[in-house]
Amino acid sequence: MHKYIFRVLIILFLGYPGAFSKAADLGLTQLQHRSWHARDGAPSDVNAIAQDKDGFLWLGTTAGVFRFDGVRFESVESVYDVKLWTNEVISLKVSQAGGLWIGYRFGGVSYLHDGKMTHYQYQLKGDRFFPSAGVRGFAEAKDGTVWAITDRLNVFKNGKWEAIDEGIPRGRGTGLLIDRRGGVWAAFASGLFWRHDQNSGFKKISTRSTPTQFAEAPDGTVWAVTDAQGLAQFDASDGSLLSTAHVKDRGMISGRLMFDRDGNLWCASFDGVLQRLSRTALANHAEAEPELVEAISEKEGLTGGVVTNLLQDREGNVWVTTSSGIDRFREAPVSRVPVPVQQGAVVLAIAAADHGKMWVTDWNGGLFLADKVAEPVDGNLKNMSMMYRGPSGRLWMGNPEALWVRENGTMRHYEWPLHSGAQVPQAVVEDAQGGLWVSLTYDGVFRFHNGTWTNMSRMIDLGNPTAYAMAADAEGNVWLSYGVNTLLRVKESAVKRYGPEDGLNLASIVTIVSLHGELWLGGTEGTMHFDGKRFQKLSGTGNHIFKGVSGIVPAASGDLWLNGDDGIIRIPSSELAKWKANAEYGVAYEKFDFLDGVVGKPKHSRPVPTAMAGTDGRLWFAIGKTLMMVDPATRLRNSIPPPVKITEVDIDGVRLLPGAPVVMQPGAQRIEINFASLSLSVPEQNRYRYRMIGADDNWSSVNASRSVAYTNLAPGSYRFEVSATNNDGVWSTSPAYLRFEVLPVFYQTWWFRSAAALLFILALWLVHLVRIRSLARRISDRLQSQQLERVRIARELHDTLLQGVGSLSLMVHTAINKVDREHPVVPFLSNGLKQAETVISEGRERVARLRVNVEAGDVLIDELGILGIELTAGSQTRFELAVQGKIRSLETQVADECRAIAREAIWNAVQHARAGTITLAINLGRRHLTLQVRDDGCGIAADVLAAGSCEGHWGLPGMRERAARIGGRLEIQAGKGSTVLLSVPARLAYKRT
Repeated sequence: MHKYIFRVLIILFLGYPGAFSKAADLGLTQLQHRSWHARDGAPSDVNAIAQDKDGFLWLGTTAGVFRFDGVRFESVESVYDVKLWTNEVISLKVSQAGGLWIGYRFGGVSYLHDGKMTHYQYQLKGDRFFPSAGVRGFAEAKDGTVWAITDRLNVFKNGKWEAIDEGIPRGRGTGLLIDRRGGVWAAFASGLFWRHDQNSGFKKISTRSTPTQFAEAPDGTVWAVTDAQGLAQFDASDGSLLSTAHVKDRGMISGRLMFDRDGNLWCASFDGVLQRLSRTALANHAEAEPELVEAISEKEGLTGGVVTNLLQDREGNVWVTTSSGIDRFREAPVSRVPVPVQQGAVVLAIAAADHGKMWVTDWNGGLFLADKVAEPVDGNLKNMSMMYRGPSGRLWMGNPEALWVRENGTMRHYEWPLHSGAQVPQAVVEDAQGGLWVSLTYDGVFRFHNGTWTNMSRMIDLGNPTAYAMAADAEGNVWLSYGVNTLLRVKESAVKRYGPEDGLNLASIVTIVSLHGELWLGGTEGTMHFDGKRFQKLSGTGNHIFKGVSGIVPAASGDLWLNGDDGIIRIPSSELAKWKANAEYGVAYEKFDFLDGVVGKPKHSRPVPTAMAGTDGRLWFAIGKTLMMVDPATRLRNSIPPPVKITEVDIDGVRLLPGAPVVMQPGAQRIEINFASLSLSVPEQNRYRYRMIGADDNWSSVNASRSVAYTNLAPGSYRFEVSATNNDGVWSTSPAYLRFEVLPVFYQTWWFRSAAALLFILALWLVHLVRIRSLARRISDRLQSQQLERVRIARELHDTLLQGVGSLSLMVHTAINKVDREHPVVPFLSNGLKQAETVISEGRERVARLRVNVEAGDVLIDELGILGIELTAGSQTRFELAVQGKIRSLETQVADECRAIAREAIWNAVQHARAGTITLAINLGRRHLTLQVRDDGCGIAADVLAAGSCEGHWGLPGMRERAARIGGRLEIQAGKGSTVLLSVPARLAYKRT
């Protein structure tokens, strides 16, 4: 009784449509198929496949183990620098801990975890011992216990492998499964064995022999397939065989089994055929007749003649391994609807039918009605190049022989207006009065109404008889396109022509669509919109032009769909609104091409249009002899955020091992980082953005590049981050990152830079010192030359003037002695003699001062004190003298210039400042000789101080010039009173001892 109830539950579960996705209703040939061969880098003889927690696919082959990220195949040795025990790998299993178990054809296993490989072999001792031969499969229990099947069962416990017999005869083992209840299923040559849990032993449940493979269905039942014996279904609760009607001993199903998430049963047949039994067939208890088993082989595009294994990845893609590569099957956004076209079929014509279906006709195959598949309706209709369903509901078709109409299930035909028997209908439209306009290639445009033909070309009269496309709008206008950039609007007998002068720029206009009072045109050079006044060309982001559009169809949501050279294009209604507001705007769009299952490009000639909306909102596209369908309401989107991983790091061309610390040694110039988005549905459409924190915190623009290189990074710590999207633009939840450090070369270290700075400062100081010494030598040399000049002048004065005056004095003295003392001239002569003696005395003093340096500073101090008293005599100004420092010998010129500057400063204070007190302060310091004259008078006018002098007066400039001649610095300050400060470096002011 319980088996009957269980079978009912199976039927109910498998038959409940809400439990599965739309993909469950698609046939095998309607899934998008992508293959990788040796030319794509794929390995051959692939025996096993597994997906790790990061999202990588691992392939076990006769040439070793390979990792696949959707684009690139890499051997495990190149990824981790490890060695396999042998290359003959026949089984793989990703453990719950994230490691990879590897089984070898000739015995033993290896375990790869965190980049380290551990081998377990019959030849090894201790914990590395493996007790059996070739490993045909692995399974892992919920508690982490790993099982392996060889010629016996083996269990990995406590870090080592143990063989388990439990009454199972040794022999060739092939199938191993641990179900969701924890039951263990094993297939050996002697039969099938099952254990309920770890507290029970194995029991034989079937005499089926090997090779047998297991798969667990979504309802929890376990299925087994045995070569030449077919399928069997077991109750996982007690291991009993369920005698369902579709379990037949037939050989048509064999090989490895897998249930996908939708309940479809897949089988990798060793006979070179991939088979699938849909969940619908299983739910209906249909017998496994050949016509219910879908199959695809190498002849239909499978990569190899031997199908070895199956896997459904985290995104729902089904992967198939073969003897020559790998294949992927997935539900694409665009579904292919099979049409049983005949040999020689070229193009399809489409028109909307009732109940969301689509009328389809091809050149040779007749008339079909398409839904999930295309069913034949009338095979006698041949060579159709035109099909159209008008507002009246009538279906019009045309071939060279006649015009055909289908109405209320009845087919009629009418002869063409010309009786050559070679008319080729190009375009057709039904006007508001029910008249049918037909364009016949090379023959003109005719209107068919109430059984009568009217030649409309006479009214149009363009010289070109063929209208390539036609449409009717809600206002009763009929639109026709001719030749290049020529569009006509016809209403009753009025004809209006549009051309390039109206902005029309499409070359050949292939399709016309009237929608809500607007007109859309598709042509070989783009897509245009007409608002009743001007034509505007639609462009996408990056100024992309949608060329070769032969089908334009609006969705119920307001989105616009195009069928053109780029593939199938969807433009959101929000983007259209932005473009209509600003014709320069480039709309964002979604493209479906060969990566999404779109095959080829639509025709530009006939039949057109190549895109049509069904009455249920589904959109249909004719692309050559292929019929494609999109359901915008339930369109598949990949909403799973993709993992993103950093796959490789190279420093100056040297690859680093994964997990190794990343450090750029001193002198390293370039680091290259490779990464991958592990969304495997359409990896070619994955996109990336990245940034290098520490160099540039801003994200890069989104692009398709899977690597980036940085050169000449400054020393320091960096963090590289990368985020990725899948094919539908869903971003990864968190970025992958890489931390690394760039070590400095010696000249980039802080100590080198500090030492260099100190050396630079020292060099500047030395340059300054050399400069000062050079200036000192130059000033000293100038003083020496001046001293020599003084000596020369003193010698000349002594040898000429003084000696001459002395001779004159002797002569006057002689004359006095010879003249009577009472003579009136004697007093004059005596006075003259005294004057001459005074001149001689003063001259000798002056000569002495010219020839001899001032030996001590006290002479200058005494002179300056006397000078201050003399200059302030007769005024109300009081003079004060202050002296500091040790009395030193001064250079003669320095003393003279100090005397002259002090004289000028004291005289200015007396004459112009009306000072009460003038103070002269002299400081003979170790570093500087300073002379300061300050007063408490009215000060110096600001404009005079700013100008540096008063017009017509040269006292202030003269003081500065005298200070400069001896290498000193003169400062003049004004405020309450004024201050003149002379400062002379000691090395220039004092005589060297």
